[in-house]
Amino acid sequence: MDKINHNTTIGAQLSGGQKAEFQRQKDLAALRQVAQTFESYFYELILKTSRKAELSEGLTNENKLFGEMLDRRFSELISQKNSSEISRSIINQFKKYI
Repeated sequence: MDKINHNTTIGAQLSGGQKAEFQRQKDLAALRQVAQTFESYFYELILKTSRKAELSEGLTNENKLFGEMLDRRFSELISQKNSSEISRSIINQFKKYI
């Protein structure tokens, strides 16, 4: 909440061109976050599909649930640490609209 109020205060003190640039930077940051989230979902899908392979047939329901949670966390970590061409291409494709 404090961050939002701080950004609003900064935005009110800027001139027209500066406000536009400030808004553009905020939009680019939001686009980066969306691209990273999409990449995370993509990795999660890959891990989930891999887990459905024959190797996971002997797992109990509890182990499958834990595996899904682990896959989700791994996919988040992978996308945060190793930004790939997936998120870069999403950013490059959509930043022209900002």
